[in-house]
Amino acid sequence: KNRTKKKKSKDLESTMLVPSVAKVLLQILALPVLHHVSALTPHSKVHFSRLTADTFRHSLDLTNTRAIQSSFVGNLEGTLRRALPQAEQVIFLENMATSVKVSETQLPALHESLVEAVNILGISRIPDLFVK
Repeated sequence: KNRTKKKKSKDLESTMLVPSVAKVLLQILALPVLHHVSALTPHSKVHFSRLTADTFRHSLDLTNTRAIQSSFVGNLEGTLRRALPQAEQVIFLENMATSVKVSETQLPALHESLVEAVNILGISRIPDLFVK
């Protein structure tokens, strides 16, 4: 009985998941950034040149972000942004010392995937990618 109950529970979870996945996919396809896309072939790639974080951010996350930005903590944003370059420098040096930087010569397949992702997302500069 336990196995049957677990199987039914798992089947129920998977049937509940499908509508939510389908709903998310339909929402993504309805995004304004995709309106320029016409009949996609199986091998074509969609480019998200005007994609912003708010485009795919969950509504609760967006609500919480706005609440934080309008609170006292949000007022600290300027201070944090001024301190960020120093923190980034420390993190970069740590990564250079302890990781492999992905490039055309080091992990070229991963670098190719990175370049492809940058092109699809419309990012102007290829970010550094480190593998530990």
